Amino acid sequence: MTAGLVDYADIATSTIAERRTAATRWARHALSNDAALIIGLRTSHPGGEGFLAEISLIDTSGTIRLNTLVNPRMDIDDSITRNHHLTNEMVAGAPTFDQILPDLLQLTAGRKIAAYNPCAAVHTLLDDTHRAVMDPEHLKDPATWHNIARMRSEWLGRPAHYLPLPNAPRTLAHCHAVLHVIRDIGID
Repeated sequence: MTAGLVDYADIATSTIAERRTAATRWARHALSNDAALIIGLRTSHPGGEGFLAEISLIDTSGTIRLNTLVNPRMDIDDSITRNHHLTNEMVAGAPTFDQILPDLLQLTAGRKIAAYNPCAAVHTLLDDTHRAVMDPEHLKDPATWHNIARMRSEWLGRPAHYLPLPNAPRTLAHCHAVLHVIRDIGID
């Protein structure tokens, strides 16, 4: 996934200063125009495998647009329960993916989606959309997604160096951690 702040086809010819400036410009635009939504996802199994079990969306002002558990229709792996405090009992009465997808599509239509790891987010959403035999619409368009981990690396002058976020057991806390990164970049 190469969507985001600079044209990564030109990364070999752009300087660190140019990439840092591009990251700052994107962050300021996203913050001032509320042009982006920040997404956080949790799946039923580690490594993004399994089905969606929790999803959150916030805008760049910090307003919660979506925050829900999702019934993955399969058991949640013990490691997810240990690390993220999600249990089978918690998601049993939650809406299923096919029930939340229309809201997700409506909320994200015409907006950029900022994810710390967009490859995993897109993979999860497209897999669940395929299983539900539904159309992912704009979620499948790489231009919709922005890679905040890559942007952070560019901004810090450490291209291709992945810096993890602090552990956030729930997706809403993850979204707020990503928002803090965007705000730090935008202050530059």
